[in-house]
Amino acid sequence: MLIDQIQITYCYEKIQKSAINGQVTVAIFVSFDVDSLGALRILTGLLKQDLITYKIYPVSGYSQLQSSLEECQQNINIQSLLFLNCGGLMDLTENDFVKNKTNIKAYVFDNHRPIHHHNLIDKSNIIVIEDGTQNQENCPKNKNDKEILENSYDQQNNSQYDSEDSQIEESQEEIEVEDDEEIEEEDEDEEEDQEYDDDDEEEEENKDIRKKKRKNKLKYKNKSQKKLKLDQQRKMENYYEGFFYGKSTSMLMYSMSQQLNKENNEFLWCAILGATDMLIHNKITQEQYDDMCQFLMIEIEKVNILNTDQKDIKQIGFIEPSNEYRFICLRSWNLYQSMYYSSYFASKLGIWTENGERNLKKFIAMLGIPLEEANQQFKFMQTQYKEKLKENIHKEANKFKLYNVLFSSFVRQIDEKTQISAIDYVYSLTAILECPKQVLLQIFEEKQQLQNETLVGRISNFWWAYEALQTGCCKMIMKGIEQAILFQKALVNEAKFTIERDLITSCSDFRFVKLNNDTNTQNVYFQHPYSLQKLAVFLMDIYKEKVKKIKPIVLCMKNTQNNTFTIVGVIGSYLQQKNTFAFKFQKAASELKLEFNQDDFESSIIEIKQDDFEAFLDEITYQQ
Repeated sequence: MLIDQIQITYCYEKIQKSAINGQVTVAIFVSFDVDSLGALRILTGLLKQDLITYKIYPVSGYSQLQSSLEECQQNINIQSLLFLNCGGLMDLTENDFVKNKTNIKAYVFDNHRPIHHHNLIDKSNIIVIEDGTQNQENCPKNKNDKEILENSYDQQNNSQYDSEDSQIEESQEEIEVEDDEEIEEEDEDEEEDQEYDDDDEEEEENKDIRKKKRKNKLKYKNKSQKKLKLDQQRKMENYYEGFFYGKSTSMLMYSMSQQLNKENNEFLWCAILGATDMLIHNKITQEQYDDMCQFLMIEIEKVNILNTDQKDIKQIGFIEPSNEYRFICLRSWNLYQSMYYSSYFASKLGIWTENGERNLKKFIAMLGIPLEEANQQFKFMQTQYKEKLKENIHKEANKFKLYNVLFSSFVRQIDEKTQISAIDYVYSLTAILECPKQVLLQIFEEKQQLQNETLVGRISNFWWAYEALQTGCCKMIMKGIEQAILFQKALVNEAKFTIERDLITSCSDFRFVKLNNDTNTQNVYFQHPYSLQKLAVFLMDIYKEKVKKIKPIVLCMKNTQNNTFTIVGVIGSYLQQKNTFAFKFQKAASELKLEFNQDDFESSIIEIKQDDFEAFLDEITYQQ
């Protein structure tokens, strides 16, 4: 069932009504990204206010989601299942809570598109929040069409329908032959028997007319069936033609708190982080982000914390709008390196070349800032140079074609002395979520000792990031920023390494990069598929400036531990199109009959065996 976002409180009211005092009645499944964390923080805040007990299941992929679903369905008290940025693309109607016609309700808040049409068709157990980003007119209305769905964007689909159509045509031809044989037999009888009277001849003519009418009717019926099947196929393919993103789930959750008259400063900050996360990870366009910003700025005036006694002193938690530079973690770094390692400046200036580095130094000089000051920790830079940066940045940036070097954002007071921007906060949380385990344990060694337990897989990453989202966790956020800086340096250096060694191959429809995991940087920082996505997007940015022809990028990383390749396909936000790599990858692996793993909620990620890599690459290269 589809519920418009303006009626989102319907979901919460249903959750409230089905709650049982003192029992866990709500299960929350949440994926590993900052938008999901923000949505979770808002949702749990609302549930706590209404004394509704819940259990959180962090899930990194479909297999983990399915096992968590099966686990929670064993709890007889569970009444509500909430999916935050997961579950939308999964056919939830295949689960027992739907099949057995239970009273359990599933509420899907997922920014991945398209939503599985079976979830939209179900009227009893599944409720999906509509955010207006997908045209539902194209959504298939027939639930008995799994074969079409599974074979979308697959040549097997066409052959399946061709065979069905040929069967229809063959049966039609058989009927026609039978009819013709009957007519011939009657003609022979007519020649043998010359004594038919006029009435008999007239009767035979009427029979022929009736037979022709039946044949025409059958032809029309068969054509109608064929057209119906083709229309159904096209509708299915149009709906599932590629993957894209809807609105921030944190923003949807904030809207729900607003409609419940329970919005506050904490919830607003989570919504800001969700929108920022989607912008910097190329899930939405700048225009979509700007629309969200306008709404958020209005909300700041309503719910911000004000200290009426000391107006010049900002309280902890205070949020205010700001114009942020497209540098990375400037407040915790120095100006020169923040520019050098920013994806925006590095790609625009060609920082991997000597000329690019000279241009950066020239740009800083034109701003009126000595290089010595630019290499100084930004918080210790003299005030006059910080002012020169503000005054001159637009004028001088335009000379280097660095347009839109500032963008609208927000900052928050996280303790008495520290103010942090939304973008740096997102970089910090993302670094904690994606940080390799060996590095994470070093960063949070003290906290690990306090917990005195080791959590499985990346679940520990999730809980530390979730904790860092709380007000007052300044130390954890700063450690996350340190890790984000290290990753960004690794990102730019790896891109530089890739270009210098000419590791990028141009195919007809995309560019292709193969990394063999033979450097320490690759081994430490690029084992997570989302890190590979970031590297691929950065390489797209570089080639956009370098050769002016935009092409998607397929990036492959060898995993020496289990002899596989992780392959990601990215299109970037400026291509304004849906990502079809999920279908291309699945089609290639299926046609070659390969073993593969496509478990991530980001469907354009696939893992295949090392021995199958060359055949797989050839298949996606020559696909039509």
